[in-house]
Amino acid sequence: MKLTAFIVLIGMLQSALAFGAVDQELLIVDEPPRIRMRIKSVEFPVKVQAEGLTLATPSKRVLRPVAYNGVRELVLMKQMSSLVAKDLKGSSHRLADSEVMLESESGEIQINNQKLPSPILLKRTQDRLEAIVLISLEKYVMGVLEGEMPTSWPIEALKAQAVAARSYVLAQMQSRLMSGYDVESTTVDQVYRHPELHPNLEKLKTAVESTKGMVLSKSGKVLKAYYHSACGGHTERSSDVWGGSDSVDLQSVADPFCKGNPSDHWELKVSKLEFQSLYPELNGTSPSDLALRVVTRTGSGRVALLAVTSRSTANMITGNDLRSKLGYGKLRSTFFTVQNSGEFIVFRGHGFGHGSGLCQWGARKQALSGKDFRKILKYYYPQAVLVNSDVRNL
Repeated sequence: MKLTAFIVLIGMLQSALAFGAVDQELLIVDEPPRIRMRIKSVEFPVKVQAEGLTLATPSKRVLRPVAYNGVRELVLMKQMSSLVAKDLKGSSHRLADSEVMLESESGEIQINNQKLPSPILLKRTQDRLEAIVLISLEKYVMGVLEGEMPTSWPIEALKAQAVAARSYVLAQMQSRLMSGYDVESTTVDQVYRHPELHPNLEKLKTAVESTKGMVLSKSGKVLKAYYHSACGGHTERSSDVWGGSDSVDLQSVADPFCKGNPSDHWELKVSKLEFQSLYPELNGTSPSDLALRVVTRTGSGRVALLAVTSRSTANMITGNDLRSKLGYGKLRSTFFTVQNSGEFIVFRGHGFGHGSGLCQWGARKQALSGKDFRKILKYYYPQAVLVNSDVRNL
């Protein structure tokens, strides 16, 4: 199915709809989409195990290895530009293709001891194999819930997260039509964890099934619904994070519900020597001469631009670039102040993440106060419309 068929909006209303109801006729879809989720890149040799394992290639070569104790196993190795599959009997099968499709009767495949949902496409890229899981939309959303939000949190917060995750992936599919995959399974896009053995599996299912097919829409398109851990009291406009080319343009909103989270107040001390090592243009400058100061802030109060000065040089850097270089887990957000203290630079800040879209800790507090997922979504995406995609058998 072409994704363009999925995102066509039929009769989109010109005025914004209230979030109290879902319009049932906005998105009409004939077929459910399959998400192409890139899991990881693995080095050769690659061990594959599954019950009822079958391997197929584009040239229609099919292998069904002999089962031992109900499990079939293959080891994939490289040979020139092709692949070789070796079974437990020691028989080798040369495959003329550089990619293979793996399927199992159990619905799970183990690749180098990591359990993943079936089917899986393995593509050779030089000396590695790239694993891409083909997964239904709603199963994907369930795995993202497991990876992105604690399942102990209120069900309405989980429902809001499910709608945001569903919207994000469908919008991302459109932007990667020419790529070999739709989303990464990491923080590059959305963290996915295989949820089949999770103790709160029924709660995950409830959150996904009760919002099945629901997405956020803006200007006739599925919204790329960004979200983050904690906004620190004010969400960020998306164009201030990703630049003027950002077409999503999520607005900034004040968020008193975020207060009291584990990242409400944090401090990071970085040596000037470490800071200097992040920027080659500072080489030759004595670390003790460096000073960092905030030049401009965004509308929400986050750092937009900083100046790095010494006795002989002055350089400008962005807050987002600094966070990228120091590490997103280390410099938790760009919502910080700066203090030059001897041989160190001290950052004191609020929140965790880029700050745009839904604040997960804020959504949790709103759910605890009795708000349902529709009101939570309306709060963080005020210009969006909640619609039902009406996708069959997702």
